Amino acid sequence: MFILPSALPVNQPELIGWDEPAMTFEYRYPVLQAGVLHRFVVAVHDLILDNLVWYSGAVIAKGENTALVKADTRAKRVTIKVKGAEETRKEFLYFIRLQFERIHGEEIKPEGFIYPPHCPNLPLPYEKIKKFLKAGTTTLDEIYEDKPVKINLRELLDGFITSEERRKDEEKEKLEARQKGPDKEDKSGDTYITNNISLRDLEGGNIILGEGHHVNQSIQNSFNAFPADVRNALADLMKAAETLLQQVEESEHKDEIREELESLQSEAKKSKPKKDRVKVTVESLAQAARNLNEIGKPVLELAVSVIKLINN
Repeated sequence: MFILPSALPVNQPELIGWDEPAMTFEYRYPVLQAGVLHRFVVAVHDLILDNLVWYSGAVIAKGENTALVKADTRAKRVTIKVKGAEETRKEFLYFIRLQFERIHGEEIKPEGFIYPPHCPNLPLPYEKIKKFLKAGTTTLDEIYEDKPVKINLRELLDGFITSEERRKDEEKEKLEARQKGPDKEDKSGDTYITNNISLRDLEGGNIILGEGHHVNQSIQNSFNAFPADVRNALADLMKAAETLLQQVEESEHKDEIREELESLQSEAKKSKPKKDRVKVTVESLAQAARNLNEIGKPVLELAVSVIKLINN
């Protein structure tokens, strides 16, 4: 099959059976160009199933497994769903991830998220789950669809990680330890404090590990009363607003951005944030970003997307 990405149809073909639960892995990018998916499609063109390929996605098959790979450049995400033989699904997923890693190279650094099978709309950061287990955390208490759920992290990770990936992680850790040396300080993005570990930026919340093997975990999910797509969009908007504040000089427009962001952050901490109040705040944030012209465009576009999602 010869693939010319720019000539692929824009409209997604009818996909049967993909509304059902599937093993899901997601990449989230600072910026996502359409070329990332197109290079993937070219790399795996011989695996495309029944000519199911279009401008922003493809269905591929290998052995007893099938995968749906879709890109959303506005949301800056690539979502991979895998169905088929349970004993080989994670190997097929790992094969797909390796293709993306080659495309990403050293320049593109997305964050990976996995979804628990019993919580298909709950994204959890993949690399941090590995760190939690290494630090001794085996379970995670969450709120999912207004109900408390307990997630077995070891069981979750075993469903995604292959023996090959474990081996590579171990080799990477050994190499980093040799490079760091015994007397050098750990300068990683996470903060380790004696018997307590605070891992920053987990979907707007914190996980605190207690002393010894007694683990005390507290996770506050921003806007947990909203659907996952709205939560994710709001999180992206808040991050973009924080970035904008760092770029803009002191002015009344900067004060407006700061005020609306603080209002949004305050609402996010509530167990039941009010939809109308969030919508009004996002609309005000959009107007403040509009006043900043080109530099405010990323915040404006994200705010518009959030409003559309809330209205829907």
